[in-house]
Amino acid sequence: MAGYFKGSTTRDAVGYKCGEDIEFRLELSDGARRFGCPLFKWEMYGDDGAKSSGMASGESGTIELHTTLAKPGFVHVIVTACSLDGTPLPTIDKFEGGAGAEIDKIEQGTPDPDDFDEFWKNQLARLDEVEPRVLYMNEIDSGDPDYRSYDIRLECVGPMPVSGILTLPRDAKPKSLRGRLGFHGYSFAVSNVVRQPNTAYFQVNIHGINNFDKQSYYDEFSKAHAGFGFDRNENKSPETCYFLYVILRDIQAARYLRSIPEYDEGGIYLDGGSMGALQAVSVAAHIDFAAGLNIFIPWLCDLGGIKVGRLRGWRPEPDEGVMYFDTAIQAKRVTCPVEITCGLGDYVCPPSTEVVLWHNFKTQKKITFIQNMTHPYRPPEIISYTR
Repeated sequence: MAGYFKGSTTRDAVGYKCGEDIEFRLELSDGARRFGCPLFKWEMYGDDGAKSSGMASGESGTIELHTTLAKPGFVHVIVTACSLDGTPLPTIDKFEGGAGAEIDKIEQGTPDPDDFDEFWKNQLARLDEVEPRVLYMNEIDSGDPDYRSYDIRLECVGPMPVSGILTLPRDAKPKSLRGRLGFHGYSFAVSNVVRQPNTAYFQVNIHGINNFDKQSYYDEFSKAHAGFGFDRNENKSPETCYFLYVILRDIQAARYLRSIPEYDEGGIYLDGGSMGALQAVSVAAHIDFAAGLNIFIPWLCDLGGIKVGRLRGWRPEPDEGVMYFDTAIQAKRVTCPVEITCGLGDYVCPPSTEVVLWHNFKTQKKITFIQNMTHPYRPPEIISYTR
């Protein structure tokens, strides 16, 4: 019998105070009814350093758990349905969620680099010397006769060109379409066709790689760049950090999109999840024509948070160079409205890091926390909390 956990805290999951009892009430469900299992195993980890674990009967199909947080931050709660010998039941999704206490007091773990703005001013000056000239443009199948799509490569600074797919309504008139940039998460994926009404949508791939090539080309590239962004030698300096040319290509893509005849001059909207959100925020921080950000499970936020004891997630060590690409630090330079969606069980991008990001935006903003959502997992039933 397939199943999943439903439920959350008995109060607003991100509205607790330090020291208050945080109660979780969960039940197993198949979508139509509650059911039991032999055993529940549970674990809890806090940004305050507390850890606990245990087991409980799953016969009733329900479990209540209590915890507290001693300092502003989050608790990560994991519950697994098991057989009597403690083996996880493969047909039941585990619960990974959490709760936060005094989240308005969660601050960036370490200061911005002293020369952050000067560094980026110099990089943008380099980019200003290179026009986003089209190196290659080929019309491809859009999948819909009402749209046209183009595989495009653009001149840029650095070792790779901008590479992406531009899709727009076939009969669009000059200055009739809003511009939208989309970015992939951590991968070696090529760009996709994205059709949106009244929109010129340019999806940019992270690496500047060709979009239609032999599999051997992608295999060789991914082998040569495995673990990109995590090389501690590269991350000692912002000039050698892998993300430098990722972001400069993305900014060049935005400049190109602004130049097409169909663009309505209303500002570029930016979308992305995970590493795609890193890219979207970074572009918005360094152009003056961003119109809005819509980001999902944003990555590389508050790298210095581990230095003040918070749960670390999956991200590079906070070496000096990579700090110039910290998404939360970039957010301070953004002026357009932003919407953020994140998971209370996401410990690739821990909730504390998403809160620092949210705090650092100084513009119109909204953040939605989804209970029992991790980086890859979306719960069948959504319980959310919005600020």
